[in-house]
Amino acid sequence: MAPETDLKTKIDGFPGYGDDEAREKSDELVRSYLGERLAELQQRLEPLDASLNDRLGDLLMRTVFTNQAVHKLYDGGSTDVDLDAVARADEQTIALADQASSIDSAELGAYLISVSKILDEREAAMSGRPSR
Repeated sequence: MAPETDLKTKIDGFPGYGDDEAREKSDELVRSYLGERLAELQQRLEPLDASLNDRLGDLLMRTVFTNQAVHKLYDGGSTDVDLDAVARADEQTIALADQASSIDSAELGAYLISVSKILDEREAAMSGRPSR
């Protein structure tokens, strides 16, 4: 199944990447999906160690606000953004978000590293630059 098709089955109303408005909405929906799972994880594992709680809070902030540095995705037909790479990163983000319900306190640190990495990969894909 193509990444965009899979995302449409996971996220109600996922518009895909057809135009600037759809790409912006898709970004918002993917970040929201992840953010909701992270918030549920944080609540379920409370109380958390202060450093883990801070790291989780930082990741939640990344899901709430659009990163203006990567707005090329919505920049009027930018040709250097690989939409397939964005879709793959979004699919990986959703898959990682779906794992949140099974993460326990012992796994949280490694999970947060994975979440940070996939958010970095999404931002790289959205900005048209290669991921690290």
